[in-house]
Amino acid sequence: MGRHTKFVFLYLALALAISGCGSSPASSDTATQTATPPTIHYIATLSALNASGVTGTVEMALSGDYMDVTISLAGLTPNQAHMQHIHGAHGTLATCPTPASANADGVITLAAGTPAYGPVALPFEPTPTADTSGKITWSRTLRLTPDDIFHIKTLTQHVVLIHGMSYKGAYDQTLPVACGPIRAA
Repeated sequence: MGRHTKFVFLYLALALAISGCGSSPASSDTATQTATPPTIHYIATLSALNASGVTGTVEMALSGDYMDVTISLAGLTPNQAHMQHIHGAHGTLATCPTPASANADGVITLAAGTPAYGPVALPFEPTPTADTSGKITWSRTLRLTPDDIFHIKTLTQHVVLIHGMSYKGAYDQTLPVACGPIRAA
């Protein structure tokens, strides 16, 4: 081998060694990317309970451990706080109570409705106050804990419940005033 040929081989070997430095296989690029969880949309159309006249919708967009929530309500007791929650228990089907759940006064109390809708699975907080015309428009992005995610698993087996109305001359913040099953949107 001549001196010139040795130089060419040395040059090629050096070029190959340098071109391999600092590069990584294509598969490692995808390993460093974080997959964006899909966003699943849900809606609950609320109907009045206890002859409250309260109606509304709750729109939810679930993406990983975040939930965007938009609530629009009308017919509420003006200037009062109205608790709002997702109700239901993991692995069971929650429903809205029927008039058969009412007490002797014809009122569905929180306790009387619990067999239908179950416990609070996820509160929507902070609790909003209705405006002077009895309306609430509330939007938040909630960061869900692992416990929250467990409690709302299979969201379409849960309901949204709104609370708060006057009863026997006083405002009762626990009385159910509207309920709606959650369905995929």
